[in-house]
Amino acid sequence: MNLIKKLLLVPCIFTVARMADAQNVKPRFKELTVVAYVPNDSTKKLAVTINIYYHINADGIIHIIMNQMDPLNYHGKPTKYTGLVRDTTYQLADDVIGNINKIFNGERKLSSYMIRPIRTTGTSLILPATFISYVALNGATDKMVFGNDFFGRDMNLTLNEIYFARQARVLRSTGVYHDRALEAEILKDHLACKCIPIAETPPTVKNLPIKKYK
Repeated sequence: MNLIKKLLLVPCIFTVARMADAQNVKPRFKELTVVAYVPNDSTKKLAVTINIYYHINADGIIHIIMNQMDPLNYHGKPTKYTGLVRDTTYQLADDVIGNINKIFNGERKLSSYMIRPIRTTGTSLILPATFISYVALNGATDKMVFGNDFFGRDMNLTLNEIYFARQARVLRSTGVYHDRALEAEILKDHLACKCIPIAETPPTVKNLPIKKYK
C-alpha cells in the first residue's frame, strides 16, 4: 500500500514542478496586441475589420479571437465573414515568451526593424495588413501598421511565434467580432501611415490592355 502511495505521489510532484517551471520567463512588456486586419471600402467609406486578434498580457497569457472568413470569397471581392468566431486563451510556453522578448522589450522602436523602403500609393497591398501595439515595462508605448514583407528575419521569426500559436478552438456563433475603439485606432494609423501602400483591387482580365501584333 505504501508503494502504491509513493508511485501516485511521483507524477503529482512532477506535474507541480512542471507548472512552476512554466512561470519562469515573464514578458518584457506589460501588454502586446497584434491584429491582422482588412481595410474594406466596399461601402465607399474606408473601414477596418479585425481578421485575427492576439493579445498577450504581463503574465504571458495569450488571448486569440478569429473571425471565420467565408470560404467562397475570392480575391478581388470584399472580404466576407460567416459570423462564426473562434476563441481561445492559454499560457504561452517559456521558450515562446523568451523569443517574443527578443523584439518586444522596449529597447528599439518597431520601425527600426523595417528593411524595405517607405512606399505610399501605386502598389497593391497583400492583405490582411497587420497592426502592432505594445506597452513596455517602463510604460513606453509603440505601435505601427505594416505589410508582412516589410520586416527582416528577426522580426518575422518573432511574429511567427504569435501567428503560429495554438489555433482558436472554441467556435461561437455570435456574429462578426468587433472592437470599435481598436478598429478606429487601426483605421487612423492605417490612413496616416507611410510605410504601407494603399490597397487596390487588381484589374480583371477583361479590363487588361490587349496588345495587337501584326
